[in-house]
Amino acid sequence: MDELLNFSDGVFADYTNAAGDRLSVYTAYWVPGKMSHRLIASHTPDICWVGGGWVKTASSTKSGLSTKGEASTPPQPIPDGEARTFTANGNPEHVWFWHIVGNEAKSYATGHTAPWHAPITDLFEKGLTQREEQFFIRLSSNRPIEQFEGGPVLTSVLQSIPWPHPQSVVAQVSRP
Repeated sequence: MDELLNFSDGVFADYTNAAGDRLSVYTAYWVPGKMSHRLIASHTPDICWVGGGWVKTASSTKSGLSTKGEASTPPQPIPDGEARTFTANGNPEHVWFWHIVGNEAKSYATGHTAPWHAPITDLFEKGLTQREEQFFIRLSSNRPIEQFEGGPVLTSVLQSIPWPHPQSVVAQVSRP
C-alpha cells in the first residue's frame, strides 16, 4: 500500500484480547511537499473500502474526544473525526478516521467528495503552498470503538498522536 499512497512513514498495529475484541491502528505520515492532500483524501475508507467491496452502513462525525492527561497534564482536545460502520460478508467493522493537513483536521462531511471548485478554493486559501505535513489516522475494530474509550489501549493510542493545536480551524470538504 505504501507505493500507492507514497507515504513517508507508517504504522499498523492490531491490539487483541482473549475475548476476540480487536482494535486496529493505522497511521500514515507524509513530509511536507510529498503528496497533495486531495490525493490522500481520495483514499479514505469512504472511497477505498467501498471500492474494495465493503458496504457503508453508518456515517457520522465523532466529536468530544480528548486525550486523558496525567495528573500534571491537562487533557488535549482531539479534532472532530469521521465515524463509520462498514460491513463485508456479514461482519461489521467500526471505523474512526482523521486526515490532518498542516495544523487542521479535514472533515469529509460524512463521505462526500470535494466539489469541483475545491482546487480553486484551496488556491485562494493557501496559495501555492498546498503540500503541508500530513497524517492520516484510522482506528478500526470488530466491536464499536466506544467500548474501548477510557481503556488503556485507546487512551495510549490517542495520547501518542500529534493532534493539531486547539485553535486550528476544521476545514469542511463537502458538496455545496
